[in-house]
Amino acid sequence: MVLAIIGVILLVGAAIAVAFAVRGKRRWQAMLGTETSTAAELTAELTTVRELGGSAFSRISEVTGTAAPGPIGELKSELAELPCIWYRYEIRRRYWDTSTDSDGNRSRTQRTETVAKLASTQPFRVVDATGSVLVRPDGLAIDHAERVLDQFDPDQGTSSISFLGISIGMRSDTIGYEREEWIVRSGTPLYVLGEARDQGGEVVIGKPASGVHVISTRSEAELRKSTQRTQRILMWSALAAVVVGIVLLVAGAVAG
Repeated sequence: MVLAIIGVILLVGAAIAVAFAVRGKRRWQAMLGTETSTAAELTAELTTVRELGGSAFSRISEVTGTAAPGPIGELKSELAELPCIWYRYEIRRRYWDTSTDSDGNRSRTQRTETVAKLASTQPFRVVDATGSVLVRPDGLAIDHAERVLDQFDPDQGTSSISFLGISIGMRSDTIGYEREEWIVRSGTPLYVLGEARDQGGEVVIGKPASGVHVISTRSEAELRKSTQRTQRILMWSALAAVVVGIVLLVAGAVAG
C-alpha cells in the first residue's frame, strides 16, 4: 500500500513537472518569435495608427533598456525603505505544527505561512537610445530583482510585533517572522515582453490578454538559455518519476 501511494505521488509530481516544462517552452517560443523594438519604433507605429483613425493600437512587443521612474516619480520600498522604481515584499510566520499519531505520540514540525505580500503596481519607464515607453508590472514578480532584505525576527516573548505600522498578535506556537524584499533601482538594465497598447497617446507595455509576460533584469539571451536548461531538467525529472512511479505501483499491487 505504501509503495502504491509513493508511486501515485511520483506520477502526480511528473504531471506537474511536465506542466511547468510546457509553460517554459511557451515562454521561450514567445521570446524567440518576438522581434525587439525600440521606443521610437513603437511610438511611431502608435502615432500612425492614431492618424489613420484605425482600431486601438495593440501588439505583442519586447523592448530593452534601463529602468527609470514613472509618472509619479521614484518609489520607496516598504520594508527596507530604499529608493526604487519597483518593489515586492513577503512576510511569513514560522511556527510549530504539533501533531499526534495513532499511538498518541506527539511531534512538532516547523512550518511557515505567508501573512503579508505585495508587489508595487505603479508604472515605470524603460529608456533606450531612442526614447522611452511606460511599463506596467501588473502584479508580476520581476525576474532576478535585487533582494535587499532577508531577515528573521525571532519571537521575543512579546504579545505582538509590528510590521508596516500594523500590529500582529504573537501566537504561542510562533517561532518568529521571516521578511524578504526585492527591488529594481533606477538605471537597472531591463528586458520586457508584453502587450504594447495606447494609453492616452503614449505606448504602455503590460500583461497580455493571453500570452507571455516577462520583465527581467537578465538579458533575452540569458533568459532563453535558463529557460531551455530548466525545461530539460523538468522533462528528464518527469520521465524518471514516471518510470519509478509505475514500478512502485506494480510492486504495490503485487505486494497487496
